[in-house]
Amino acid sequence: MQVRIKFSADLVVTGCDMEEIKRKFEGMDLFSQEAKDCSVEYYETLLIEDAEDFTDLWREYWDA
Repeated sequence: MQVRIKFSADLVVTGCDMEEIKRKFEGMDLFSQEAKDCSVEYYETLLIEDAEDFTDLWREYWDA
C-alpha cells in the first residue's frame, strides 16, 4: 500500500538581511533521511512574513 501525506510546517529563519535568510533557507536540509527514503519532495512556499509583526515579505524575499 502507498499513501500520500501532505502537511504544512512553519520555520523561522534568522539572519542579518533577506539575502542571508534566503541563502540559509534554500540551502537547508529540511527532511530527515527517513523522509527522503519515502520520496519526500518540497512542494510550495505558502507564506513569507515578518515573524514578529506578520508583515508580508514575499517581494523582499524573491528580490534578494
